[in-house]
Amino acid sequence: MSAGTIRNPDRAPERVVEVVAAVGRNIALARKRRRLRLADLADKAGITIPTVRAVEAGKVGTSFGAYVAVLCALGLEDGLLPIA
Repeated sequence: MSAGTIRNPDRAPERVVEVVAAVGRNIALARKRRRLRLADLADKAGITIPTVRAVEAGKVGTSFGAYVAVLCALGLEDGLLPIA
């Protein structure tokens, strides 16, 4: 297991679950507004359709890299840069 991995996503802090779920909903909305199919977004992001589904579902155990790949594919990555 890599450093920083949540060992048991089912036991993640409630606020983490809420934030990740909200990000997933926003990503799904952004995809739909762009009229992209799951397969289109997966291809653009270089990830699998099940991984895009996991991102849109706000699964806590899904890698941060997958979220970033999807945001980049949607052209929404600029909002990430000033975070830290």
